[in-house]
Amino acid sequence: MTSTSRRRATCTSTSTTRWKTSASCLARRYARPWGTSRESAGSAWRSSPWTRPSPAAQWTCRTGPTWSGGPNSRRPRSATWTQSSSRSSTTPSQPTPAPASTWRPSTGPIRTTLRRAASRPSVGPCARRWRSIPGPAGKRPRPRARSDRMSRLALIDYGSGNLRSAEKALVRAGGGAVSVQVTHAPEDVLAADRIVLPGVGAFAACMTALDARPGLREALEEAVKGRGRPFLGICVGMQLMASRGLEFGVTPGLDWIPGEVRRLSPADPAAKVPHMGWNDLVDPRGPDLIAGIGATPMYFTHSFAFWPEDPAHVAAQADHGGHFPAAVVRDNMAGVQFHPEKSQSAGLALLSRFLEWRP
Repeated sequence: MTSTSRRRATCTSTSTTRWKTSASCLARRYARPWGTSRESAGSAWRSSPWTRPSPAAQWTCRTGPTWSGGPNSRRPRSATWTQSSSRSSTTPSQPTPAPASTWRPSTGPIRTTLRRAASRPSVGPCARRWRSIPGPAGKRPRPRARSDRMSRLALIDYGSGNLRSAEKALVRAGGGAVSVQVTHAPEDVLAADRIVLPGVGAFAACMTALDARPGLREALEEAVKGRGRPFLGICVGMQLMASRGLEFGVTPGLDWIPGEVRRLSPADPAAKVPHMGWNDLVDPRGPDLIAGIGATPMYFTHSFAFWPEDPAHVAAQADHGGHFPAAVVRDNMAGVQFHPEKSQSAGLALLSRFLEWRP
């Protein structure tokens, strides 16, 4: 069967005679011409191994037009057709007058679907990414090495503090550029680039728990004061930098920033202790770590506060029936009385500044 015989035929006739479209007619059209018996077809049918009409046969319409599309092509639906073979037959069909119009096969491509714009550019059927195509030896591009290594941060675990919340906040603030390690091992503290000391509870209990970790306090002293690693104390972690705490007696602190931790004494009787809730920072100053965040609200929950001996170490204050230090900074050491991990976007901004802080 030729490719021409498979193409769709186009019609220029206006004949309206019905074409037989039943399944039985479609099944018989390749066996013999309509209206012609097998006996009357003669040698023209017996000589064909496929029992199909000769390719040179011509299909004629009973109503007049002649269609030369071949015996295996699709015939128009608007007329009834018979075949007259060019070979000799016992009873050839009667010739018909010259047609007023002619059916001819279409030579153009047949569109089966409507064209539409693709949702995205299509690549070739055999296209592959250049990295998956093996190239000549020595010509493959070499991977580019990172120019900076990931910064390591040690989040001190001494049995006190919102470790999970602080860890998640630091990871989010770092944006994947900081490796946060929750640890109490002295070797991890010494190898860290930055150190965060959280704390929740009483000053005496937190200091006792810190001293109970073998070598942890000595590692903190060496990393922070000896090597100058940036340090951030959160809530009680900030208070532990004081010389002493007055909560449940007098308890010595780390004594990194001279001062003491004492109970809040609001001048306004309406201000309750413990102080819990959101308060704006007042007069933020000092390094960009604190001054850069501005007078934004932060979340506090505490009953005691750290008052340094040198007012220059106070980086920001808050008002709860009277002003108290909300942040302190000295050299590479910083501390905040509020909880940045619970202060939403403002707290994340502070942690991001700490991760970029170069004291």
